[in-house]
Amino acid sequence: MNTNCPVCGNNSVKLVKASDHHYGNKGEWTFDRCTNPDCTHIFQNPILNNEEVSGFYPQDYYAFGPSHKYQFTGYFSKQPRLYLLFCYFKYYRNYQHLNVPHNFFLASVGKLFIKKTLNIESPFYVKDGAAVDFGSGSGDFVNYLEILGWNSCGIEISAKASEQGQKAGLKILNGSSELLDDFKDHFNFVHSSHSLEHVPDARNVVHKIFSSLKKDGIIAIDVPNGDSLAFSIYKSSYFYLGAPVHINIFTVRSMRKLLSETGFKKIRIKTYSVWHSQARSVASMLFNPDSDYNFFQYKGPKLWIGYLLSFPGYCFSMIGRKGDCLVVTAVK
Repeated sequence: MNTNCPVCGNNSVKLVKASDHHYGNKGEWTFDRCTNPDCTHIFQNPILNNEEVSGFYPQDYYAFGPSHKYQFTGYFSKQPRLYLLFCYFKYYRNYQHLNVPHNFFLASVGKLFIKKTLNIESPFYVKDGAAVDFGSGSGDFVNYLEILGWNSCGIEISAKASEQGQKAGLKILNGSSELLDDFKDHFNFVHSSHSLEHVPDARNVVHKIFSSLKKDGIIAIDVPNGDSLAFSIYKSSYFYLGAPVHINIFTVRSMRKLLSETGFKKIRIKTYSVWHSQARSVASMLFNPDSDYNFFQYKGPKLWIGYLLSFPGYCFSMIGRKGDCLVVTAVK
């Protein structure tokens, strides 16, 4: 079957076949690369629909677990990392309402605890601002935004995950991008972390997100990177290839093309790498190169060998935009 690129509609060529090395589903899935040099998007061919993708998730999928609503205590002794992070948010990101000191030194230390670049998890604060986490799971990030002072909600396609979040007192809406039709020009901030790669029609989702944002609203995205050094080295053992539940593997070009053609401006793209993910890819290639395996079966000496041998690649992957995952922000 030849499916046109879901980002630009161009023809594609077969790139790699992969098994499910995360959840143990039997079979192989083919990924194509778009032949348009201005796109180069990577996608599963044929493209599965939402119902088909949902059937591959295990019952204990991490995003479906219970959500435990928590609060910020305001005490360094009880939540030191969060305390210092909030000092950074207050000093640099306009969170003046947070009950922490407005202190340059503490803010500078707090900056060291930022996990992801481009401040995608700490948008510049807008008083009475509305935020949504698309693909929220049971709502941990929704809870986090709520603590930071946002009017936050989540959109989650899994009924189980939505119910878990609702039980914790969080506003989690069960559904997909169609729910965004009820929020035209509503949100100041839309966050989507490791969700768009699971969506069969990412172009449609991004258009709906654009419509749901207010003018100058921000979208923040975190997805696997098809341009990553890890993918070029490990091929079907690339940790974030994620067959069969990952439909789209965005490249820098395909992500920029999708966002710019939707109408977004000020598009910024950076990458990051995860050492333990690359270590598991190396271990799988060394110890089970020709068989089905689970990335998480490797422990002890095998995993440590993976860490050792993957370290040079991990270091080089942080040069340029060759990291494991893309981090993206854009403005409406």
